[in-house]
Amino acid sequence: MPTPLLRRPPIAVCLASAAALLFPTATADAAPAAGEASRSTATPGVVTWAFPKAAAAAAAAADRSPDGQIAVAVNTRNGITLVRFDARGKFDKSFGTNGYARLAADNVSAAAVAFDEDGSLTVAGTAPGKGTALLARLTARGKPDTSFGKNGIVVTQGLPASTEAAALAVQSDGKPVLAATAKNRVVVARYTLKGRPDPSFGTKGRYLSPAKVSESAAAIGLQEDGTIVVAGSSTLPKQGERASLWSLTTKGAPSPGFGTTGKLLVAAAVRNGVSRNMVIDSADNIVMSGSADSHYAVVRHRPGGARDRDFGDDGLARIPTTDTSNGTVVAAAEDGHVVTAGPLGTALGVASATTQGQPDPGFGTSGVTTLDFGTAEQSLSALLLTEDGQVIVVGTAGTRIALARFTPHGKPDSTYGR
Repeated sequence: MPTPLLRRPPIAVCLASAAALLFPTATADAAPAAGEASRSTATPGVVTWAFPKAAAAAAAAADRSPDGQIAVAVNTRNGITLVRFDARGKFDKSFGTNGYARLAADNVSAAAVAFDEDGSLTVAGTAPGKGTALLARLTARGKPDTSFGKNGIVVTQGLPASTEAAALAVQSDGKPVLAATAKNRVVVARYTLKGRPDPSFGTKGRYLSPAKVSESAAAIGLQEDGTIVVAGSSTLPKQGERASLWSLTTKGAPSPGFGTTGKLLVAAAVRNGVSRNMVIDSADNIVMSGSADSHYAVVRHRPGGARDRDFGDDGLARIPTTDTSNGTVVAAAEDGHVVTAGPLGTALGVASATTQGQPDPGFGTSGVTTLDFGTAEQSLSALLLTEDGQVIVVGTAGTRIALARFTPHGKPDSTYGR
């Protein structure tokens, strides 16, 4: 699974009291009143869903289950609400209460969501004012998983002060792995199925980078053998911000042979979104996207960290466009194709590269297609691929949650949501 997941003073409170502070009712059952949401499919291949009473609603993250369901973590003025869509793009009213699983969380925002193999969901987020990171787990039906923490919620313990949650992955054994930033250092923490720090990982369940420069985490992925890869950025003297990668063993130690003590810098030619998105492909390659020379760019590293010199131009693929473009979300197909999406001039676009890092001639026009959610204010939060090559983009259009599906050839799928 992808992929595509904040804190402050030390957490010196017990789990139960912290959960009560952040989650007054600690429930996911509160649902919007009838008529609170509305659906629109005015644009072919696009489904949008509105939260009229939550003017600031925005899709924060999304994930796709093995059977095609899509869960979207939505940040609203009331906190975090999860919604789920089926494989056809239909709003799933069987999830939570009337289709909504709302975490009663004051001033908490979601950073990531991930499906487990059994259909349950784990969410990572932060209480911005308190600087407290947290995890929440819901059952496949959208109810709090009472076996996890306190009523399905864990205020992450044992992490440094001012920790900001960034990304989340769920291992095949169900253990959640959180990537975060704390005082300009990268933190990776693993938790047991009950939500406790995993003593078999790092030091008391966590890894803390020995940074001498300012670092931050942004994305996380798991390789086939359980190796954990984190993408983010490092701010270097005279160089500014550089996209970076960290690799950890299953025991939470820096991976031997990966860069310098488990960390490496990504090609300086790639900028912008590359430090904020990353995915592990079916061959365990590390794939990121961003912008190079004002074009969509994809950079690929081999499983051990070496740049894949057989991909594009020495590991860097550019997908030219007539407008300035930047890949802010990325996904990799089973056959090695890479898809990225993000700003394309004043609009949005989706681009595809072949396994050799060339613009995909069978996708859109010269590897690029445009994306229109039907509003001037559009942003993306996730890019998901189906087993048969369909492309699903998740984002926000104005105050609506938006999903768009394209065929493997980059054409809007007019059957989506119908």
